Amino acid sequence: MRAHAVRLLVALFSCGWVLPVWLAASQYVAYVRVELAPRLSGEDPVNSFPFLPFVERMLAVASVWLLLVLFFWAWRLQGRERA
Repeated sequence: MRAHAVRLLVALFSCGWVLPVWLAASQYVAYVRVELAPRLSGEDPVNSFPFLPFVERMLAVASVWLLLVLFFWAWRLQGRERA
């Protein structure tokens, strides 16, 4: 049972970086719909959510997470080659 839990945690760690990328992409699309499109049509939208800073933070989180995943798997696979 413990082995299954470890496998599940490794799988979540390995694939989890996709969630911040998805959040960033969805918020960027929302920015285009809610902020950019009205501005291009001459309207002045009033919105308090900081879309682009949120997108930037989520992409930074996803990048660091992906870097950790790549390091983890490179380290783990290198260890198997030596064994």
